[in-house]
Amino acid sequence: MSTADHTATDRSVRAVVSELNEAEFVQFVTASNGDAVAATGILAQGLSIPFQARVTRATAGVSEADVTVGVGQTGGDVSITNRPVSVRAVEIARERSNSTETGLSSTLQVLALAGIIAAERDIDDYADVFGERLNRDDRPGLAIPTTDPVDGLAHTTLAHAPFSGDPDAAAEVVSEIDGTGDGAASRVQIASMLAVSVVDESGTHASTAVERALSPDVVEADESCPFTTLAGYADVLDALARSNPGEGLALALGHGRPENALTGWRKYARNVHDAVRTAELDRYPECVVVELPKTPTATVETVVRLIREYRSPEPVVVATTDDGVVATARTRERDIGTPLASAVSAVEEETTVTKRGRYAHALVESESRSAVVNAFREAV
Repeated sequence: MSTADHTATDRSVRAVVSELNEAEFVQFVTASNGDAVAATGILAQGLSIPFQARVTRATAGVSEADVTVGVGQTGGDVSITNRPVSVRAVEIARERSNSTETGLSSTLQVLALAGIIAAERDIDDYADVFGERLNRDDRPGLAIPTTDPVDGLAHTTLAHAPFSGDPDAAAEVVSEIDGTGDGAASRVQIASMLAVSVVDESGTHASTAVERALSPDVVEADESCPFTTLAGYADVLDALARSNPGEGLALALGHGRPENALTGWRKYARNVHDAVRTAELDRYPECVVVELPKTPTATVETVVRLIREYRSPEPVVVATTDDGVVATARTRERDIGTPLASAVSAVEEETTVTKRGRYAHALVESESRSAVVNAFREAV
């Protein structure tokens, strides 16, 4: 058993740029999440080097590229893995341009901000990178990609409510709100309704987690954001990166059609919310265990995130899936990779535990998954 620490092989910005400066053709091998796909879009467009990009696991293989870059994962000649990798991409593109200013279009800056949100981070924490270069308006309302609140409430994966995944149910609750036309008052009412609707299950983190879905940032005065809010952009990008990576890359590279992207986002959200709603949870001290049989791999991280935030009364969630075990913690500071690695070792599994942000994954044979979960519970 080994543990892949995604910070171990991350290179300094100057070291990455030095290697890229020698390349005439670059291959980006990208992890399947919104942050990594956003970073790939920034690098591909900001470096001015011919490239090939694909969303897949980084594995050894023959490539015609002078340099292979692992984005959001280890592997290749260069790995960019510190999260959010979209911020690293901005720093690399800026260093390559030999400028102390951003050197990037407003479109790429907006893409980076969406990547930060997809990485479950606060964009205000990166003011040193972006400063006041973007005219952002933090207004009351929903952090959704469309102007239709029903569409947004039903399909956002930034929150999980009783009507999530069900447009008819979302339409019903919106119809009961007075003043549902355009305007700040209407946006506040609908946002307040969402905030109240997620706190039914006592002891969960929902009342805090729902803040991600409220008071969205809007980029004013130009068309640099293809959707109505930055968080909505992040939500769509993350959904496509996981479920339809070709479409996700096209969106990040500026070639995607927003309406096609929204169609994929809606389908993904319905699958996610159905899995969250029907999951059966077993509670233990400090940990909730959930089985996710037949849950598509593309949706697993999003499902366990929403269970962690909206259904779990404990700070750690561990789930068995069709190909292994995944664990996540409510706080970023809590180490769940080490306990999962310890649990895998306890049952003598020869596999790799991969840590990525708040998540740890282990490929585990079906007959060993229960033993790994039990050992993990003891370790946390």
